[in-house]
Amino acid sequence: MPTVSNFELNCYLGTWYEIACLPMKHQPEDSIDISAVDSLHENGTIRAA
Repeated sequence: MPTVSNFELNCYLGTWYEIACLPMKHQPEDSIDISAVDSLHENGTIRAA
């Protein structure tokens, strides 16, 4: 599979907010304000939390 040559990773780092989802067994039914924070480590790896 070809990769994107001009991919700008920094554009995708930061806080992401869930605006819609399908029910997931591992999440409580009353989950609200779901977000994830993606950051870049000094060694070039990505942390998704």
